[in-house]
Amino acid sequence: MKLIFCSHNNKKKEEIKPLLPKSIELLILDDLNYHREIEETALTFHGNAEIKAKTIYDQFGVASFGDDSGLEVEALHHEPGVFSARY
Repeated sequence: MKLIFCSHNNKKKEEIKPLLPKSIELLILDDLNYHREIEETALTFHGNAEIKAKTIYDQFGVASFGDDSGLEVEALHHEPGVFSARY
């Protein structure tokens, strides 16, 4: 079975692989030669991860999961959050 991690980060792939059964082939976007930008338009980390997973599933028809991260600083009222890359 194949499973797509919606990331270009090979280090993350290598961290996740040992957590999966050996029968699952974990792929990242680079393995698929997928380099289009996926717009992260949600207002939550979960929402952005879901956008990535749905986009890739719709494109390849293979079970997919995504992640999203950023900084939430309590003194900044938990900002920048999902806007960390653009803060």
